[in-house]
Amino acid sequence: MSEFVVTESKAMNEATSETEKTPEAPWRWIREAFGVYQRQAVLAAGYGLSFVVVGYALLWFLSSQQLMSVLPVAVGGFALAGPLLAAGLYAIAKADEEGRKATFSEVLLPDAASPGQIAYLGVLIVVAMGFWTIIAAALLVTMGDRDASSLMEFASFALSTGQGISMVIVGSLIGGAIAAGIFSVCAFSIPFLFDQESDFATAIARSIAAVKAQPTTMALWAWIIAMAVAFSGATLLVGFVVLFPLLGFATWIGYRDVFGE
Repeated sequence: MSEFVVTESKAMNEATSETEKTPEAPWRWIREAFGVYQRQAVLAAGYGLSFVVVGYALLWFLSSQQLMSVLPVAVGGFALAGPLLAAGLYAIAKADEEGRKATFSEVLLPDAASPGQIAYLGVLIVVAMGFWTIIAAALLVTMGDRDASSLMEFASFALSTGQGISMVIVGSLIGGAIAAGIFSVCAFSIPFLFDQESDFATAIARSIAAVKAQPTTMALWAWIIAMAVAFSGATLLVGFVVLFPLLGFATWIGYRDVFGE
């Protein structure tokens, strides 16, 4: 047993060190993801469109409940939970690896190796996002403008008043720390459980270890994700039709790159 653990650890170190030698690897993941998107265009675009619809539903809910001030947290959580929502994209990418077109049934009901563990991990992610939302709500109550019910009113308060700027700084520091933790947990754990029979604790540990072993590479990957989310937000989420599948495919390619075939 100890020999197996040592061998696995050695293989993990070799994989992560090789990727760290090429910290620009995420750009290659994106380029390869473009190829997957082109070969699997119908299902990929459909998946992206469904993600956009979910995004609009979330915007409608926040607007109807006069909660647009928590939109930044919602968008951040939406992005960080992306790997959990991309299981169908991993099925498409895996089919593409096998040199065939993915089927609709594969996307709708992905054949994950550890579906129960993915569900457990999903619960943990939801709890973490709930914790983040509670902190954001507490900041709004203690430092925010309670009369700012719309996004424009909140933005005006946050960017043009001393109290609002202080709230943004404190919220950014706390939110950044939480986001970094969630990113480390989610970076590769979902594709790991999709691909291998394991438990969610092992998947989390492997994902965190991979992020720690290659900080430059993963910092670039986090930046690419953030820019994709920002661009999609600027296009009223329409950009997600292409960008969300690309990020999903690139996550799978990155997982293969870091953990090996």
